[in-house]
Amino acid sequence: MPSNWNKIKSSILYLKDISILSSASILANIIGGLFWMYMASLMGPNEYGQISYFISIAVIVSAISLFGANNSLIVFVAKGEKIQSLFFVITITTSIVASIILFSMFENFGMSLYAIGFVIFTLVLSDLLGRKLYLKYSKYLIIQRILMVCIAVPFYFIFQTNGVLMGIAISFLPFIFIIFKNFRQPINVTFMKSKIKVLLNIYLIDIITLTRGSLDKLIIVPLLGFALLGNYQLGLQFIVILNIIPIAIYQYILPQDSSGSSTIKLKILAVGISGLLAITGAITAPFIVPILFPEFNESIQITQILSFSIIPGTIAMMYKSKILGVEKPKFILIGSLIFVIVQIIAIFGLKDTYGIYGIAFAMILGLLFEILFFGCISKFMFKKQ
Repeated sequence: MPSNWNKIKSSILYLKDISILSSASILANIIGGLFWMYMASLMGPNEYGQISYFISIAVIVSAISLFGANNSLIVFVAKGEKIQSLFFVITITTSIVASIILFSMFENFGMSLYAIGFVIFTLVLSDLLGRKLYLKYSKYLIIQRILMVCIAVPFYFIFQTNGVLMGIAISFLPFIFIIFKNFRQPINVTFMKSKIKVLLNIYLIDIITLTRGSLDKLIIVPLLGFALLGNYQLGLQFIVILNIIPIAIYQYILPQDSSGSSTIKLKILAVGISGLLAITGAITAPFIVPILFPEFNESIQITQILSFSIIPGTIAMMYKSKILGVEKPKFILIGSLIFVIVQIIAIFGLKDTYGIYGIAFAMILGLLFEILFFGCISKFMFKKQ
């Protein structure tokens, strides 16, 4: 009887946690999605493409500055390691230096501030996920989105594009007080020495993971210009909204896989949901885009194509969670490199014939090759265990 009760209690807590995470991710992404769609309606394709370009550069700088703290904190804090101070000192210091370099290159204060703020907020959320404090994670995520809207929208009318960057950056900064609390812990240098190979792999993974969504934008601008990038970015924004539930499930199962819990049924559910969402996006795009965004004509087909990237994208996330859970990040690194290489080759191979639509197809091709690799590796790796 006690055993049955423990199973029931565990199931209730399981459902509670996933409900909290899913609800928060859904609400946060709805707020963010509506914000970016509203900004698209104000800006038009060219200016919308410009801000997407600037944010992509800031994200790449942030990814380099994070030193793998994103997934390292989630995985190792879930295992009981006290490594917060170590990563906080390293990443905040490097982000400040990187932001100064970024400002010297572009003379854009909004981009530099965004890079620092992004690092701070990423550290906070990763730590909370690692400690499985899902309610706090959810509160902070929603608060940040609300601050973003309340600050960035009026800043746009005052400072234009740079004002949006500054507004988003400022919405990240209040959470630095959580960073200061963790500085009370001793800096665990021995941990880094003992896990140097794993941490290096995770660092490379985080760089590729965070930048892979930005590299295509950096390529599009010199090839096709800011206006077409704006259309492409609007299509991606629809996909971000459709991806809300799959990403929420991934965020939940990553610490669970690290702790050795079974998540097979939830992964199957995530893939099934992604299929329904892909069909929904492809069907609704021709009706939504012309009404809400009449200047973004190219976004209709882009959104339809990108909608089907949700399915391989979700499958890839499920593989990544399992592989990270058994501390084999080098395979994720290889898979991510395969995605980037295939995507870049496909972009240059398809751009002349299909233009911006070829770039949308390039993302799907990259994901397909990535999950093909993950599938082969997982079959071999987990068969041996």
